[in-house]
Amino acid sequence: LISNAPLASAIAGVVAGGGSAEDTSQVVGEFIFPYIEHWYGDHAPKLTGMLLEMEVCDLLHLTEDLFSLNAKLDEAIGVLIKAGKVPEGTARPQ
Repeated sequence: LISNAPLASAIAGVVAGGGSAEDTSQVVGEFIFPYIEHWYGDHAPKLTGMLLEMEVCDLLHLTEDLFSLNAKLDEAIGVLIKAGKVPEGTARPQ
């Protein structure tokens, strides 16, 4: 499971500094990217970008619930497969 304590601290810093929702999304993206990269390798930048299009509150939920994050990643990779952007059969190992 991903510990989101460092994320909470980073977001608190963004909020205290008057950061925007986009700044918060950037922090979340930097937090989740290593996890996505571990499972999806070269597809991690695109997948992370797709997730960052979500509302900040929904993004934060994904950092608290690994099942939800994996489900959203499975959904995103499915979209990329249908669009022909990644090869058929690309999926997170079970």
